[in-house]
Amino acid sequence: MSICLSASSVWHATFGDISVMEPQYRHATKRLRPFARSAGVRARGCSRLLQRVVTDFAADPPFAKAMDKLVEHYGIVLGESTIRHITLHHAQAIHRVSGGAAQGLPEAVAPAQTFIVQTDGTMVPTVRSGSGPGDRRKGKSVQWQEANPKACCLPWGKQHEKAEGGLQAWGSGLQRVPARL
Repeated sequence: MSICLSASSVWHATFGDISVMEPQYRHATKRLRPFARSAGVRARGCSRLLQRVVTDFAADPPFAKAMDKLVEHYGIVLGESTIRHITLHHAQAIHRVSGGAAQGLPEAVAPAQTFIVQTDGTMVPTVRSGSGPGDRRKGKSVQWQEANPKACCLPWGKQHEKAEGGLQAWGSGLQRVPARL
């Protein structure tokens, strides 16, 4: 066994890139890297925490937007192909562990057990144009108003409950749903 020159290993983590100078050993034609083996890392790899963050960011939007979010939140630049590779690797692992079974709600649910409620709130711009005659483009003003779409769905039936109005109206509508089950 002989000692080679020290080499630099670089891998990505949530707090930035980590670079380590480590000794490498050669045995016949194989190269041994004791630090990389004991730390469980490989050159240009990503830490488990970074893989989790990347998978969370890339699960829904396109990979390019996940790259932008990663730069915005952590200041880390990873390529789209790396983000895609990490996300698809974890998706394949989930598929392999689940045996290809669909993820989500089970097929058979007792009627008294489950109902699905969704409420969301967002600010939407509304434009009010001037009341004067003539060019309506002038005198416009933009106000931001809150929109709260709400719905309740019973997964075994075709009943849908919708509540309009403020939070109080939705709360009283939600209290009535279990009584009807």
